[in-house]
Amino acid sequence: MFVFLLFSSSGKSQASQNLEFEQSKGKWPIPISHYAKYINDEERNSTSNEIGHKGITIIPNQNDSVKAVFKGSVVLVFPIGNSFVVMTNYGDYFITYSNLDSPHVKKGDEVSQGEFLGRLSGSNRQLELMITNRRDKEFDPFEWIKWPDAKNGKN
Repeated sequence: MFVFLLFSSSGKSQASQNLEFEQSKGKWPIPISHYAKYINDEERNSTSNEIGHKGITIIPNQNDSVKAVFKGSVVLVFPIGNSFVVMTNYGDYFITYSNLDSPHVKKGDEVSQGEFLGRLSGSNRQLELMITNRRDKEFDPFEWIKWPDAKNGKN
C-alpha cells in the first residue's frame, strides 16, 4: 500500500510518462538557439568508419547555452575531460547532453522543457545529444526535434 501511495503521489504513472514522452516525438525545440549545422549518426559513421552510438552533434554558429528539450529529473551530472555531461530521466527514457561547461543543474533537480542546463564548453563548442531507454535501446534524436526545415533539418 505504501508503494502505491508513493507512485500515486508522484503524479503520473510510468506508463503515462512513457506515452507522453513517445508522443512528443518531432515536437522538441532545438536545444541551442544559434545552431549552424548538425551531424547525425549516419553522417558521422560514413565519414569515420566508426560504429558509434545513435546520437546527434549540434554545432552552434556562436558560443551558446543549452536548454532541456523535454522535462524530467536530472539523474547524473559528471565531468568528462574539460566538459560535463547532464543526463535527465522521464519515465523509462533518458536524454544525455554532453560538452557542457559548468552545468547549471545538479542531480535531483526537476527541469522543464526549455530550461537552461548550462553553456557549451568553450573548448569543444558542440553539443552531443543522445536518447536511450531503460533497456539500453538508443533512439535517433534527429527524429524528436522539430527542425525549422521539416525536410532535412538544415538551415
